Amino acid sequence: MSKVQRALIGLLLVSACGDEGDSVIFVGLRDGTVLGGPQTTTIDPDFETGAIHVDLLLDNDRIGADDFAPFEFAWNTTDYDEGNVELSALVTLGDGSVVDRGVQITIDNTPPVVSGLPAAISSGRPRGAAESTPSMETTVTATDTDPWSSGAMTATMGTPM
Repeated sequence: MSKVQRALIGLLLVSACGDEGDSVIFVGLRDGTVLGGPQTTTIDPDFETGAIHVDLLLDNDRIGADDFAPFEFAWNTTDYDEGNVELSALVTLGDGSVVDRGVQITIDNTPPVVSGLPAAISSGRPRGAAESTPSMETTVTATDTDPWSSGAMTATMGTPM
C-alpha cells in the first residue's frame, strides 16, 4: 500500500466505534500472542452498517484483502522478520467509512526442538543389533473429529536408519 493510499484511508478512519456492539475481532488472537509458521487469520467485524471489505496488514504492509465474510487470510510468518509487530485490519463499512483495529503479536520462526528420543534411535542402531541396515517402524493412529468422515486412520511407516 502506498503512502498516498494510507493517507487517504487515514482521512476516512473512524477513530472509535460509534455504536454499542460495534467491534473488530481477531478470532483466536489477542495482544501478546506468539505466532510461527503457516497461519489463517479470521477477522470478525460486527457493525450495524455491515462490513464490505477487509485489508489485513502486518506493520502497515498488506498481507491480503477479502470482500466476503468470513474474512479469512492465509499467510506464513516465515515471510516476515521475527519480533514484535502489529497485525491490523482495515475494515470498510457499508457506509464507506473505514475502521482500523490492531493486535500486537510476536513472530517467532524458531523450529521446534525434538528431544527425549530413545538411545536406539539416536545412535542409529539398536543395542546388540547385527551389522545390518537397521530400520525403524512407527504406527500412527489419527481420529478425525469431523462427523461426516469415516472415522479413524492407521498408518505404518518403515524408514531405514
